[in-house]
Amino acid sequence: MTTYINRKNEKKYHYLFSRFLTIILLFCLIHCFEIRTVSASIVGVKGQQIESYIIKGVVTDAKGLVLPGAYVLLKGTYTGTSTDNKGEFSLEVPKNEDAILAFSFIGMETQEIKIGSKLIFEIALEEKLNEIGEIVAIGYQNVQKRKVTAAMTTIKSEDIQNIPYASVDQILSGKIAGLTVLSPSGEPGANTVVNIRGSSSVSLGGVSYPLYVIDGIVYDVNDLPSAYGNNPLTALNPNEIESIDVLKDASAAAIYGSRGANGVILVKTKTASNKDQKPTFRLNMYTGMSLKPSLRSVITGRLERQAKLDLLYQWFVKK
Repeated sequence: MTTYINRKNEKKYHYLFSRFLTIILLFCLIHCFEIRTVSASIVGVKGQQIESYIIKGVVTDAKGLVLPGAYVLLKGTYTGTSTDNKGEFSLEVPKNEDAILAFSFIGMETQEIKIGSKLIFEIALEEKLNEIGEIVAIGYQNVQKRKVTAAMTTIKSEDIQNIPYASVDQILSGKIAGLTVLSPSGEPGANTVVNIRGSSSVSLGGVSYPLYVIDGIVYDVNDLPSAYGNNPLTALNPNEIESIDVLKDASAAAIYGSRGANGVILVKTKTASNKDQKPTFRLNMYTGMSLKPSLRSVITGRLERQAKLDLLYQWFVKK
């Protein structure tokens, strides 16, 4: 009896001892895994610190005034930042002497600088004179764009070249903010509806259309032939247009009175600026391909009923 009890206790002790060793082994494995993870993360952080460094600088204009909100981008990547209210920036870049920084600001020329081994940058951006110094049409006068405070948009002939559209209104679709070009019927070649900053009427009547001024001549949409669809832009050749000015708000269209309540579209066509200028020729060709639709013969009415009866009769005969 005593021998049986000792053997039973011995088996119990062996079982408990094996469980204890298993727990100790698992604890050691988990502890080793945590140590390796922490050491790997430390090595990764150290490697990252070695491979990158921080550069700082300030962005100003040509007169030395700081430019808050100027964008600084590492060219070819998505790494970038913007300047604070003091025109200063701080950016972490990889250790690469051939990397290029691009500095941009609204109304300024984008400037690109090679980083090299520099850590401090002083950037002076130049104004875009070709944009803010150009002449735009406001009513019966031409002023510089930098002096215009009204809501207006100018489209040059270079912006609408080589676009495969037959009419000017379709070309302007998506190029001017606030200008909407709709096709009520959706049919190819159908007349379109042009609205500036939304329609002022529930219906699509003439009161919703903007005022068109082509080479200083005002076109009343109510007096236009129906072939134009209340839109004189459809009668213009896109290659003959020099510029299009869209006046959107009340201050821009005030000179035209109530007729410009829905906005004004000023169109200037091309003219010979120099009698000794050599003529230029341009040929635009567009090709396309369309697949022939698969048209199936459809019968209705008496022929349809007769065909169903014939099929039913054939089914009964075969059965």
